[in-house]
Amino acid sequence: MNLAGLFKRASEPSSVEVLRTASLGIDHRWPLAIAIPARDEEERVLACLQAVHSALMHAGSAGGIVFLVNNTRDRTYERAWRFLSFHRIPHCIVDVQFAPADAHAGMARCLALECAAALTETDGMMLTTDADSRADRDWVAGTIRTIGQGCDLVCGLIEAEPDEVGLLPAPMRARIALEQEYARLVLVLNGFIDVAEADRSPHQASACGASLGFRRNLYVDVGGMPAIPCGEDRAFVAAAIAGDWRVRYSSAVKVTTSCRIDGRAAGGMAQTLARRAANPEAECDDSLELASTALFRARARTAFQQHWRHGKPSGNLLEALSIDRADTDCLRLANRGGEAWGRIEDRSPRLKRMPVTPEGFLGELALLRRMVRSEHRRAV
Repeated sequence: MNLAGLFKRASEPSSVEVLRTASLGIDHRWPLAIAIPARDEEERVLACLQAVHSALMHAGSAGGIVFLVNNTRDRTYERAWRFLSFHRIPHCIVDVQFAPADAHAGMARCLALECAAALTETDGMMLTTDADSRADRDWVAGTIRTIGQGCDLVCGLIEAEPDEVGLLPAPMRARIALEQEYARLVLVLNGFIDVAEADRSPHQASACGASLGFRRNLYVDVGGMPAIPCGEDRAFVAAAIAGDWRVRYSSAVKVTTSCRIDGRAAGGMAQTLARRAANPEAECDDSLELASTALFRARARTAFQQHWRHGKPSGNLLEALSIDRADTDCLRLANRGGEAWGRIEDRSPRLKRMPVTPEGFLGELALLRRMVRSEHRRAV
């Protein structure tokens, strides 16, 4: 496998140096590949790989593991190599040094997945998790099963490491739990309004790189994982939705991940937790929006999808979204419904995302709960 060629898409040749590699079983493509980026994770890497190995064995899959170590200063590479070699797991381990500007989690996951895509059969599956996470025994089998039930990308449930959760300040734990409820209720609300959305699990709403599984052809179609400093996972899922790929949030596919505040990834979960620990009144998760806007967005999206299936959206719908009828270039240039809807969201002032403030959070949560109860009464 030509590693240098794989890296050209996401990185200038001078920004990454391949220090060493090791592999087993890469003389043929795998039906399934798991990509794991890592940096200075010698204390957690064995637990991660043991869990992934167990999940592969439980699924009876002939898949392999791509383990990409970047800018590491410890023995992460050596420990991963010893484990994978000892268990004779098909693998490709790569140790790279990124230039400072590219030494971030998004680049590492991007390149790990590029290697995985090169090793995966054309109609195969790809998964990704983090080196500080432990996949559930049913993680691989559950992903395969969920995709087999009619979706293309599975966002798994992320649970925090119980021992580490207990170390967080009590007000912070309470706030995180309420924000998770808020995100879950938005999915429930969407499910009542949109039949397609109802196919998604209402138990969680995470789009996190610690647990993503998808078809390889989806990965190729959306152009791969964005090599951005943070939020690459959400951007990837958004691109899949824009491409009309079927996304499901599954609570049956689980991963336990670290909630430490001394993490390795710039802009990652650890930095967010550290900021919140220092300031209990820190801003809410930026994925949360006002309850009234979430309800309006769900209804507008459902109406748009119905119009799109039967032609172009009507002028009345565009007017309701405060989009000038003359401003329809966004629709003429879109080949897919998800792409067209994304362009409408960008142009509609009524769909502008208004973040939930800490001061107004409890009021918005109470309103969202009432909305869900109301929609539930309508549905029964």
